[in-house]
Amino acid sequence: MKSKVVIGIVLLCSIFLFCLPEIKSKTSQEVETKFRDPLWRGESACIYDLVKDEMSIGLASFEISSGKLKNEKVYLIEGKIVMGGVSDISKITIRAKDLKPMKTEKNMLLPQGETKIEAEYFGNKVKLTAKTSQAPPQRMRLSLPEDAYDNEEILMLLRTLPFKVGLQMEFSNFSPAAGCTYPSVVRVLTEESVQTPAGTFECFKVELKVAMANITHYAWYTKDYPHYLVKYDNREIVFKLKEVLQDGEKVEF
Repeated sequence: MKSKVVIGIVLLCSIFLFCLPEIKSKTSQEVETKFRDPLWRGESACIYDLVKDEMSIGLASFEISSGKLKNEKVYLIEGKIVMGGVSDISKITIRAKDLKPMKTEKNMLLPQGETKIEAEYFGNKVKLTAKTSQAPPQRMRLSLPEDAYDNEEILMLLRTLPFKVGLQMEFSNFSPAAGCTYPSVVRVLTEESVQTPAGTFECFKVELKVAMANITHYAWYTKDYPHYLVKYDNREIVFKLKEVLQDGEKVEF
């Protein structure tokens, strides 16, 4: 039973982690419409404890590095979740100037087998390839809204918000694992002190709502640049910052 719960959590994180519902009405809140190059310097990596019912059940990490691809400045975001004998590893390359996705590779290792998903972006179109250990590869091409971002980058993408209490951001969230796009809204709710294994941080609290499930998620980012993700709560598990690695240090777990 425990393994089934863990598998369900990983799939939730992979497919529906950041799928947000369309908000029909506007408010007086300040609305931003574009993400901008955060000018991340060097390399950074954060490791998180995964906590459920006050018990540690695994580890997660996000690594960011910068480089060039076809003479264009890019960022590489690498995410990793390991718990209960299963793993979810993703790599996504995004353009620095607008943080739009260029290519995503995702590998989920579950007891029933391995699943690999690749997404290649060409303007407002994406080519998806899914491979599993039980079936032949599946391929499809989809059209995306102009404001679409890849689900695998969202938690790091939100680090680039021009943080201010009351700020609201609207965009489309494309999930390669689900093959679906969801109109999305995030809001900066308040400022809070957050305690984690890495220490206590002054943070902005950001609200997220998951499409089709009526579930509210929250993320906390440091008030100071580079706005590290300190805590994330998706109502199944909680990510708590454990360690910030220095330039050149590699994530090992």
